[in-house]
Amino acid sequence: MRVKSILLAFVMLIVFSGLVSAQSYEVSDIDINGVDMSDGVTAQIELGEDTKVVVDFIGTDYVDDVKVKAWIGGYEHGDVEDTSDIFDVEPNVTYSKTLYLNIPEDMDVDDNDFTLYVEVYDDVDSDMYGFSVYVEQQRHSLDIYDVIYDTILQDNDVVEIRVENNGERKEEDIKVELTIGAFSTSAYIDELAASPEDSNEDEEDSQSISFLLDLEGFTTGYYDMEIDVSYNRGHDDVEHVYTVYVEGEEEEEVVVEEVVDGEVLVNILGNGLAYELTFTNSRITSEVFAIDVLGEDQWASADYDSMVVVGAGESEVLGLTLVADEGISGEQEFTIQILESDGGLLEEVTLEVEVENESPWFESSGLWKWFFIVLVVLIVLIVLILIIRGFGGSNDDDDELELKDGKTYY
Repeated sequence: MRVKSILLAFVMLIVFSGLVSAQSYEVSDIDINGVDMSDGVTAQIELGEDTKVVVDFIGTDYVDDVKVKAWIGGYEHGDVEDTSDIFDVEPNVTYSKTLYLNIPEDMDVDDNDFTLYVEVYDDVDSDMYGFSVYVEQQRHSLDIYDVIYDTILQDNDVVEIRVENNGERKEEDIKVELTIGAFSTSAYIDELAASPEDSNEDEEDSQSISFLLDLEGFTTGYYDMEIDVSYNRGHDDVEHVYTVYVEGEEEEEVVVEEVVDGEVLVNILGNGLAYELTFTNSRITSEVFAIDVLGEDQWASADYDSMVVVGAGESEVLGLTLVADEGISGEQEFTIQILESDGGLLEEVTLEVEVENESPWFESSGLWKWFFIVLVVLIVLIVLILIIRGFGGSNDDDDELELKDGKTYY
C-alpha cells in the first residue's frame, strides 16, 4: 500500500509540473487541509473532522455549468463527498472553490492510506486528480450515538442515551448530563474501550445510560433537552440539543380575557362596548375554535367572527362588540361559549353589563320645545329694537334748532 501511495504521489507531481488539462479550464493548485498537494506529499486527516479542500484553476475558454467535486471512497455506508454549486467559466479568470469533507467517526481505518479525488467537470469536459491522504482516528473522541425517548414526555418517563467511543484511547469516568428546563440530572459511565477489537467480554466501546425524568410542575409545551458528555478528565466534551414536547400540568387550552372600554354600556348614538377574546393554543397542532354568544339577542346586537384558527403554541385575538337596542337600560348579561372544532364545549364565560339609556337633555324631555320658542321670541325682539333705534336716530337730526340772521332775543 505504501508503494502505491509513493507511485501515486510521483504521478501527481508530474501532472502538476506541466500538464494542461481540459480545453476549458486548467487546474493550477489543490490544497488539502492547508497542504499544497502539488509537491506530491501525503496529507493527514482525522475521523470526525471536516477536511478542507481548496481547488484553484484558470479558465481557458467560455464554458457553462461547471462543478467541482471532492470525495473519498472506501466508506461502508457510501462515499464521503462534497460538490460545489454550479457556475460558469470565462477565459483568463482564476477561480477558487472550497469544499469540505465530513469524515465519519466510524470509518474503518485499519489501513490508513486512502485516495482523495478532486474533479472539475461540465457536460463535456472533466479533469480528475487523486491524492494520497493518511486517515487516522483522533486520540480522544466520544459521540452521542443515539437518544431514545417518547414523542411526548411526561413525568417519570425515561430517556436512554447511548455513548460510543470512536477514539484511539480508552476513556474512563465519563460524565453524562441531561437537562430539560429547570430539571437536570447526571450519571457516570465507568469506561469505554477504544475499539471492538480491543474489547473483551468486560469491555465495550459503547454503552447506554438511562435517566428517570422528574417533570412535576412543568407546564405543557416545547423544551430544549440538552445532553452533554464530558470525558478525557473534563478536557473534552460533546453536546447535542433536542427539541422535546412535555405534557405537564393541565392548563386551559383557551384563555378568554375580558378587556372592556367601560363598565357601563351607554345606549346613546349607537355606542358599543368592545371585548377582546384571546385564544392561546398549547397543543402541538393547529386548532380551530368556534365562538357562540348567547343571551345578547334579548337586549343588544353582537358583532364578532364565529371561528378562529390558532397555530401550535400561538395566540390569536378576536374582537367582540355589543350595541344595546333602543330603549334598553339596567343590568343585562350574556354568555360567551368557546367550542372545539368537533363542537365540544371548551369554556363558558358569563358577563354582566349595566346599560344606561341616556340621551341629550333636549331629547330627554319636552323642555327643548319651550327653549326653542323663547329663543325665537328673543331674536324677534332684538331685531325690532334695532329697527326702532335706527328710525329714532334720523328724526333727532332734523329737529335741531337753527339761528335766524338779524334777530336777537332777550
